[in-house]
Amino acid sequence: MSPGKSSSPVLLFIVVMEEAVPKRVSSPQSGIICVQGYRVKSINAPILEAIFKKHSDIAAKCVFPDAMRMYLLEAVCEIVGRIKTNEVSNFISKMEEIENQVSVAEVAKMNVAWLRAYLEAIHKMNKAQKCQLHLWK
Repeated sequence: MSPGKSSSPVLLFIVVMEEAVPKRVSSPQSGIICVQGYRVKSINAPILEAIFKKHSDIAAKCVFPDAMRMYLLEAVCEIVGRIKTNEVSNFISKMEEIENQVSVAEVAKMNVAWLRAYLEAIHKMNKAQKCQLHLWK
């Protein structure tokens, strides 16, 4: 399927994920571990633990199956990881993709309002910086 520009981000994401999400859960040898009942990459485990500590179980009300829930938790962890490491230039260049991932998490009933607020703040900061650059020209 080749979605056009009129396709919704959620539909596009689901189509892509049907092909990308593995049907079977990886073994512990592949770097997948369990964090409060959710299987995630070991590199994302500390981030997910910190998210759960601060925001509780953000996937508790998720309406998607386990494989999609796992993918969304991974996506949230990777976004938070980028924010924490200040990869803002790379982050901003992928802002549309990141916002689409957060939109899918919202549709899935995951608690990501706090992440949406961070994204909006980053977007406003980027817009202000662009305006400032135009003033200097």
